[in-house]
Amino acid sequence: MLAGTKEGVLMIESEAHELSEKQMLDAVVLGQDSYKAVIDAIIALAKKAAKDPWELKEKEDEIKRLDQEQVNLKNEIDQNKDEYEKLIDTTTSEIENFLKKASSDNSVQ
Repeated sequence: MLAGTKEGVLMIESEAHELSEKQMLDAVVLGQDSYKAVIDAIIALAKKAAKDPWELKEKEDEIKRLDQEQVNLKNEIDQNKDEYEKLIDTTTSEIENFLKKASSDNSVQ
C-alpha cells in the first residue's frame, strides 16, 4: 500500500521480504506516478464542482448571540464563585472567633 501527495510518498506498507531494494523502489516510483493522475483528477473535479460559500447572516447573528450568552454565563459563574469564596472566608473567620471565645470562656472557669 502506498499513500502520499503530489510532492512525495508519505507511507509505504508492505510485506516485501522477497523483493530486492531496487524492485521495491521501482514499485514505489510506479505507485507515486500512478496516484499523481488520481490526485489531478480529484483536484479537477473539485474545481468543477466547487461552489461559493453561502452567506448566512441570520446564523452569524445567532452565533454572536450564543457567544454573548456563553460570556454572560462565565461571568455569572465567576461572580458566584467569588461570592462563595467570600462566604467561606467569612464563615471560617466567624467559626475561629467563636472557638477562641469558647476556649477563653472555658479557661476562665
